Amino acid sequence: RIMKPQDDLEFQRLYELSKQQLSDLVFLDDEMKFLKSLLKKYFMPMMHDQHVNRVQLINSHLAQLGLVKANVSQELLTQQGHLQSTINGLVSQSLDFLKLGNERIEYELKDLNRSFRNIKREIFALYKELPYEESKKKSA
Repeated sequence: RIMKPQDDLEFQRLYELSKQQLSDLVFLDDEMKFLKSLLKKYFMPMMHDQHVNRVQLINSHLAQLGLVKANVSQELLTQQGHLQSTINGLVSQSLDFLKLGNERIEYELKDLNRSFRNIKREIFALYKELPYEESKKKSA
């Protein structure tokens, strides 16, 4: 099948966008790892008994978000494979099909980032409940 030049440009644009989306996922993964280590190393020792359940819940939310992120990563890698195969003429995927896949991934990325922001808000809200002097002493 011969691709129209404008379609070829659109496939290339979608492929470049998928590379940016993958970069965004890698950054999110790094942020999540940092937050987990921060919770474990610095935050947990500052917690009073009444806060431990909330920290465990936050850790659970982070773990769930990690599973969703892994699924989105897999979908994105599959999408990149479809795009690359189409660009190289190995298979014939419709532009509309690939655009739809890209839009779905973009929506899932936005949802992931929104969920991660909510987790960070939970952590900041919990941190604000700690007495200032005590949190300062234990983090030093």
